[in-house]
Amino acid sequence: VALPGFNDLSLALAAGMSIANEFGMSGPAQIVLACLLAAAAAGPALGSAGAMHPVAAIAEAARAEARRLAPPDTAGLKVEDVRVDERLRLARCMAPLAARPAPGSRVGGRVTIEVECAQPAWRVFVPVTLAVRLPVVVAARPLPAGQSIAAADLRLVERDVHALTRGYYTRIEDAVGLSVARALGAGEAVTPAVVRSGTLVRRGQKVILLAQAGGLAVRMGGEALSDAGIRQRIRVRNLSSGREVEGVVRSAELVEVGM
Repeated sequence: VALPGFNDLSLALAAGMSIANEFGMSGPAQIVLACLLAAAAAGPALGSAGAMHPVAAIAEAARAEARRLAPPDTAGLKVEDVRVDERLRLARCMAPLAARPAPGSRVGGRVTIEVECAQPAWRVFVPVTLAVRLPVVVAARPLPAGQSIAAADLRLVERDVHALTRGYYTRIEDAVGLSVARALGAGEAVTPAVVRSGTLVRRGQKVILLAQAGGLAVRMGGEALSDAGIRQRIRVRNLSSGREVEGVVRSAELVEVGM
């Protein structure tokens, strides 16, 4: 069994005995002085083995700070990687570790956390990789450019939204009725950059007018008086009363109007 510091202690004790002998000491006095000199010489070596701050504690401080930085609605946040060099040798901190984002660091897929000790003074910079995984809208099948998107063309798949730098949709209904600006492959994320508001209702088209108030809903026939895309406002004529009203396009057949 290896005893850390044993050889150093033996050498220090022998040196102490030699120095005490030079001063003409013998017996108990020689032994006491030798022991004191040995302790003084070997103390730093004996203490160094257990005086290092655990690398795991530094990593945990960085991990906790990275989680704290995330917006409150990111339930899918996952800290994927915390990189602390296992060879790091820092004196054991006698105070709670402080952690903060490093100057110039942005909260995103990768953030650098500064972990600092006040006593004794040291600091280390820890790279942390984050992922926020949320259900996002993707193409359920290949979609050609120019196609108007229907609900059946889409599905929700969990993705790391930090990788979707051009935006994303989290609800299928938000993309329904939009037009594909460029061809999309199956499984490709539908983002605001690859769709545009297409014409869903055309002038002269017969539509259903929906009026709602509280728990009451009334449907009637109508006619579009202009072209409009999904969620755009449009003028329509009530075919029963002949009145012209303004509504919002909800689908290719439905326009919601006020009571």
